Amino acid sequence: MNPVNHLRSVLIPVSCASFIVLDILPIIPQNFLHIRYKTAIAQSIVPEPNSTNTVTHQQGNQTNITGGQLSGNGGNLFHSFTHFNVESGTVANFIATPEIQNILTRVVGGDASRINGLLQVTGGASNLFLINPAGILFGAGARLDVPGSFTATTANGIGFGDRWMNAIGDNDYTTLVGTPNAFAFATNPGSIVNAGELAVTQGEHIILLGELSLIPGHW
Repeated sequence: MNPVNHLRSVLIPVSCASFIVLDILPIIPQNFLHIRYKTAIAQSIVPEPNSTNTVTHQQGNQTNITGGQLSGNGGNLFHSFTHFNVESGTVANFIATPEIQNILTRVVGGDASRINGLLQVTGGASNLFLINPAGILFGAGARLDVPGSFTATTANGIGFGDRWMNAIGDNDYTTLVGTPNAFAFATNPGSIVNAGELAVTQGEHIILLGELSLIPGHW
């Protein structure tokens, strides 16, 4: 799929996997990228204190992510970060188990996430969710090594049946069971910018939910 400026669409099929793109607000200006997201470069991967008990371990250029909070049935694993940025040549490795169906990662610090390296899941076949209401940027070096589907969203709320996860704020994670099936947005949610080549395995999906801009080239 060739990226184009300020793409607004609901569904884009690609040959190797389904690629679903939902743009919920008007098109963003090009210079918006340099204004709102410049602070996202400052810090890399920083767990939120006193939240999900997420732990990071540095191993060379790879950050292994463990801990977190499980849902009551053990099928969902939740992580919370103050900052989450993956720079070029580095790996963010989420460690799962075979029982974990979904890994949900929220970013609460107020800065957009810059992804210019590899997002990876090992140890299980989990789907990966990246949730940052402030915005998400996928750079030219952004790649996925995820056994399941991948969702990136700037939603403020994630629905699990009649239960909701707050993207920012307290949650009772034990009650958030099943696969997310609803997304709630604030009046002015952050944007998702994709300049990378994101791909997952055959039969899985990539879903981008937010105000969207796809741009060509490198930045």
